[in-house]
Amino acid sequence: MSTPSTGRHRTAAPRTAAALAQAITLQSGKVGRRAAVVAAASGLVLVSGVAAHAETAQQSAAVQPASQAVAAGKVGSVTAPATASLDFQRTAVASTSAAKAKPAVKTAAVQALGKRVAEQQAPADHAAAVKAAAAQRAAAAQAAAAQRAAAARAAAEQEAAAQRAAAAQHAATAQAHQAEQAAAARAAAAQQAAAERAAAAQQAAAQRAAAAQQAAAERAAAAQQAAAQRAAAAQQAQQAQQRQATAQQATVQTVSAPSQQSSASGKGAAVANAALAQLGVTQDCTMLVTNAIKAVGINFHGWPADYVQLGSQIPASQAQPGDLIYYADGGGGQAHIAVYIGNGMAVHGGWNGNQTVKFSANVGSGPVFIRLR
Repeated sequence: MSTPSTGRHRTAAPRTAAALAQAITLQSGKVGRRAAVVAAASGLVLVSGVAAHAETAQQSAAVQPASQAVAAGKVGSVTAPATASLDFQRTAVASTSAAKAKPAVKTAAVQALGKRVAEQQAPADHAAAVKAAAAQRAAAAQAAAAQRAAAARAAAEQEAAAQRAAAAQHAATAQAHQAEQAAAARAAAAQQAAAERAAAAQQAAAQRAAAAQQAAAERAAAAQQAAAQRAAAAQQAQQAQQRQATAQQATVQTVSAPSQQSSASGKGAAVANAALAQLGVTQDCTMLVTNAIKAVGINFHGWPADYVQLGSQIPASQAQPGDLIYYADGGGGQAHIAVYIGNGMAVHGGWNGNQTVKFSANVGSGPVFIRLR
């Protein structure tokens, strides 16, 4: 066993050198070779410590592969001669506790070296801190940009959704408005059609009422005209009777030929005088004959051919005043009836606008003389 020495010796140097080497090794990533150069320039003895550290490292490196090889089973088989003897007894090993070393005391050189290392390390630390702060700021800016982009995308999606909802609502509102307009248009069309139908019905009713009123007025006018005509005919008949009576009382000879005067009967003379009394009266041929034969008590009225049945047909050479003359065609394409007054003359009604005139007996299809019975 060795005892520690209290005198000045260099046994403590390896401890200080090892500590410094360890510090340099730990700081090799930051200062690297610069710290080693500074330490060398300071006159510190680092050889023993570094060498010892290097030797220890080499031994560890040498032992470690052997141990790994054994653990991996890569060691070859062990052989020995057949005459070799084996001894399993352990050899006693004596150990001696190492002397407790005193803690190293920092010298002024070490302190100066640490100060210089710290001063040299400060710019690098500051640059690293600035770089880290810049990286943090860049990361924060990138995160903020990502957040802003995400917020912008969310806002854009929300705005697009709002726009789609607004567009859908607008389309629904427009569709509802169009439906309301269509319903209103249909209602207006139906109302207009109903109004038109009502107006048409009212107009038709007014037209029917006007037509009925006009028909009634026409019937009334026709009845009034017929009544006036009947009144006028009655008055004319009365005047004719008065003239006939006057003619019967007169002594004037109505037939100029002596043979005809002597041969004319009293009935024929009365009919001839009654016909002459109607000259200038507005009437047709049948009314003339009807009024003329009333003078002899015959009350008859009909178509021109109907008067033939009131007598018998005689030759024209035997005709006398008062005989009736029938014409199948009086000259206008229609049958005609007249009263013969002698000398080839006759009294015609319905002549030139329903006038009663004295004209030749030879008209139209020719005369057929009828003697009243």
